[in-house]
Amino acid sequence: MTLIFKIPELHFHGEDTNSITHRIHPYGAKFPPQIPYWAITEFSNPGDVVLDPFCGGGTTLVEARRNGRIAWGTDIDPLAILISKVKATPIDPTLLDQSITSITQTIENDFRALKEKRRYIIRKGKPSQSFTIDSRSIKLPVFDNRDYWFDPFISCGLALLCSRIQTVENEAIRQFLQVVVSSCIIARTSVANMRDVVHTRPHKYIHTIVPDLKSAFCKKLSVAVRAIKQFSAECVDSADTRIVGGDARRLNSIPPASVDLIVTSPPYINALDYPRAHKFALYWLGIKPLTYQESNKAAIGLPRRSIQRWPILKDQPCPIIALPPIISMIEQESIEQASIVKDYFLDMDQALGEMYRVLRPAGMVCLVIASSTIRGIQINTPYLLAGIAESHGFIHRASCDRTLDHAKRCLPFQSPSLENRMQHEKVIVMQKPG
Repeated sequence: MTLIFKIPELHFHGEDTNSITHRIHPYGAKFPPQIPYWAITEFSNPGDVVLDPFCGGGTTLVEARRNGRIAWGTDIDPLAILISKVKATPIDPTLLDQSITSITQTIENDFRALKEKRRYIIRKGKPSQSFTIDSRSIKLPVFDNRDYWFDPFISCGLALLCSRIQTVENEAIRQFLQVVVSSCIIARTSVANMRDVVHTRPHKYIHTIVPDLKSAFCKKLSVAVRAIKQFSAECVDSADTRIVGGDARRLNSIPPASVDLIVTSPPYINALDYPRAHKFALYWLGIKPLTYQESNKAAIGLPRRSIQRWPILKDQPCPIIALPPIISMIEQESIEQASIVKDYFLDMDQALGEMYRVLRPAGMVCLVIASSTIRGIQINTPYLLAGIAESHGFIHRASCDRTLDHAKRCLPFQSPSLENRMQHEKVIVMQKPG
């Protein structure tokens, strides 16, 4: 294994970043699969354990599993866990075909019956809280602003679709279908009355014509079936995919020195608020989303830290000496932003400590992260995280800049300032001493 090396160019402009299951569900700010592929083939062998403690959309897990590694992932977001598991878990193609044939025919009948009953279950622009289709009672989930974001017929269709999917006995196929439903909602062209739901702040958008949910689902299902079949054909039986935890700061279910390689893209300071975006799918899938309070405590980098935390945070020691001057400068501009920044680095200090603990001696870590700008102050996040990692015992082996592909960036709606700031990110490679 090369220990001191030059990282090759990792720009990948113009290359396909949506092969196999990478394309079955959008995910904000995901990195291209070529990066984990490079790290996995460079720093691990078939049969090794590859961990992504911030697995997000599952990119690292997919690349690990398709290349014969054992893929482990953690994430605090319930939808991220579901997406990652589905994208990185092969399904028997014969069983899949049988299940899809059955479910699509049933869905066709369901939506025909729903259309016939439309005027009875939608009155004065409001959907009934429950209705009956073929002697089955269908209940709509209750959540804040549901009727603001979802057309009544779309609401009834989603409730009917998700109810039918819940009857699928095979867990892998049931979860696969749930991810397809989610991809109809969490998308640039969502079936909901919103745009940019991939990111943190969905914008109200009323469709000129109510979307055809059944057609949208079937179209995405067709793409997803082809993707999962291709992925499954590339996987070997000796590998495995597991979700091994929820919090990167506390990898309690992972024994010390049990991971061969870590490849991850940690959250940024002022990270995308995935819990707020993902709740729109989780309610329909019957999965309890994180509450505002839970996500505020759990997710690293969320820009919702209370200013009341500052008296506690202010006196906590920083993990490296380079941080206090930066925190002081930000504090002069905004105590709230200073709280967010210090919280972030204290959280990442815990996460990097856990990475060190679970990694085997001589194991490698590949981090992909960009700098941030807070109140006009440039924060060299890659440099600071590398310093924190070294304080835990990691050896910094190499790093390189990569230019983000403007044509493939998934940025929030109407975000020219963000686009101008975020042009580059850094790939950092570190090693635990052997």
